[in-house]
Amino acid sequence: MPAEPIAPAVSEDNSIGQTVRRVVTVLALVAVLPALYVPGLRHDFLDLKIYMSAMDWWRAGNPLYDYVQPDRVQGELYFTYPPFTALLLWPFALPRLGTTIAIFTILTAIGVVVTTRWLVDPVISRHHLPRVFTTIVAVLLVFAVESTRETITFGQVNMLLVVLILADLLFAVPGERRWAGVGVGLATALKLFPGIFIVYLLAARRWRAALVASVTAAARRWSRRRWRRTTRGGSGLTSCGRPTGSVAPTTPATSPCSDCSAGSARPRSRISCCGWRWSSSPPATGCGARSEPPGRATRSPV
Repeated sequence: MPAEPIAPAVSEDNSIGQTVRRVVTVLALVAVLPALYVPGLRHDFLDLKIYMSAMDWWRAGNPLYDYVQPDRVQGELYFTYPPFTALLLWPFALPRLGTTIAIFTILTAIGVVVTTRWLVDPVISRHHLPRVFTTIVAVLLVFAVESTRETITFGQVNMLLVVLILADLLFAVPGERRWAGVGVGLATALKLFPGIFIVYLLAARRWRAALVASVTAAARRWSRRRWRRTTRGGSGLTSCGRPTGSVAPTTPATSPCSDCSAGSARPRSRISCCGWRWSSSPPATGCGARSEPPGRATRSPV
């Protein structure tokens, strides 16, 4: 009977040396990260400031999708997310901007740690790697990736999409949960690019999950079109039922709405003239006119 192989003995010196090498590796990565983030500081959480300024504009009683902010590069910037996202962002506009930035950054960091652990845990178990050290190194490397740096320094919601997609694909879909596909659908409703995972679900013959994802995304995008009068903001209405945006009105342009024909300057209901959007306030002047844009963000920076 062959003798069982004997594992090589690990001396105390080797163990200490291994620990030192691991600590040095982690410290080196930690030391490099600030230098990688310095160039991104010029972004100054631009996207998050737009989100919060739009929420302030909305809370003041103005139509959310009338918000526009001048930009020297792109001309004008708008709040382009669906109403569902606006409801999620609304509470973040209550504290001061500095507090909101800190909360957003912490939540993004938590998302990075959680999703990275989801991905590396199977590799660690398969190859019997040191769990804590491998996880820490993987997390630091993810923080060093440009897409993560841009997400943090712009103050974007991308990590929310990553959490939704991975929770769906790693847990709900393999486990054939009832809610499988919802995460991918919500992510696709927020931004178009996660829709590639609906194609993946179809290719993998996960028919039910693909259907749930498609219906969820379609429902959320439909709600956005119902609320907004254009798909990318827009420069307003030149007259009742005559858009300068890209989505057709619910009432034909050649048929004036009752409020206009009656000479009224204010719609009679919360649905604005000619069915353009669900509005939280009436137009400023005339039928279909919009309030003046707020210009640059005026929130206190601290």
